[in-house]
Amino acid sequence: MQMRSGVAAAALLACSGGVFGQETTLLPLEGNVGQVTGFAGWVYVNAATGVQVIIPAEPGDNGSGSPRATTPIWMNNDYSNNGQMFHLLDGQLHDDSRAQYNSMGVDWGDIAPGSRIDGVAIQYGVPASYQSSNANDPRIFGLNLFYVLWGKESGRGDTDVQRLFTTNLTNLPGSRGPGQNTWRVLIDLAGLEFTIATEDEDGDGRSDIGFGYAFRQMQTNDPRNLGMPRTTIGPLLVLPGNAGGVGNPPSRGVEDALDWYNNLDASFSFNSQTLAYTARASSTYNRQSYIDTYFFGNGVYASYWTELYGQPGRSDCLADFNNDGFADAFDYDDYVSCFEGFGCPPARTADVNGDDFADAFDYDEFVAAFEQGCP
Repeated sequence: MQMRSGVAAAALLACSGGVFGQETTLLPLEGNVGQVTGFAGWVYVNAATGVQVIIPAEPGDNGSGSPRATTPIWMNNDYSNNGQMFHLLDGQLHDDSRAQYNSMGVDWGDIAPGSRIDGVAIQYGVPASYQSSNANDPRIFGLNLFYVLWGKESGRGDTDVQRLFTTNLTNLPGSRGPGQNTWRVLIDLAGLEFTIATEDEDGDGRSDIGFGYAFRQMQTNDPRNLGMPRTTIGPLLVLPGNAGGVGNPPSRGVEDALDWYNNLDASFSFNSQTLAYTARASSTYNRQSYIDTYFFGNGVYASYWTELYGQPGRSDCLADFNNDGFADAFDYDDYVSCFEGFGCPPARTADVNGDDFADAFDYDEFVAAFEQGCP
């Protein structure tokens, strides 16, 4: 992995079996073995109750479907064009005074202002050999995760951010065997929905968002954790939309880079009586100890697999007809579908001039606005 300014970087796990490190110094995996990624199944999470439901994939299922009936309003999920690699993000760089590995990787992007988020999907990978000892339960006790969404996020150590949503996931599933070692986690906000305000840090007319992972292992006195490997787990890396990644709507504003922090103020504790983990109640989730901003190079893109569900915000620019914050060919196609009676995006109508009729004058007005584009 290449550096932006010369601080030790995290390792990368590739499906080809290759191991990447810094441009000048390799940081190998434990055992120096790469892993092949393959879809293992879904983990459905109710964020309000904490209930998790594990849905193993059927033979031949590559994860193209979704337990949700709706499609994402924002997606950064093109991992097939990034070699199906995942980033090792479970505390390699730092062991703090509480003997807790609490490094966090953060990505950022743009979304239409006013978008209302009611669901989040993420995806992570583990080594194929990292399996539960219980053949009937794929969960790994002690494989825990903090996931955070921020507003006002412009990356590169940004300190003026607003925490929008945090979830604490415990005892996540491990591998189901070779070719079944990545899990897609669908988080249903279930009453914890939020609206993304118009916070435009980079001045491009769109709201800025950030999303970050902090895996936790070997961070308590749970004796079942003593043999758990570190530096082997993390989020899938994808080709972002602004670099050619596919998606409808594609991710925008996502750079080929990620920020690394070493002191997320959050931790889990283990209760030996109930054999359960709980997040520390006083956690602030403040990001501390910004290390640097990294990219990988060698055709490996450094952005995290993420999908957002809900209602897109309404753009003040007519050319952005689907309200995703961007004026592009998808908007033109969506207007044509709307005009021809096949359905319109939320808060949109084919009657763009407001005369209570959808006719050629509306079509011409939309075309003129589309050709002008958005600021």
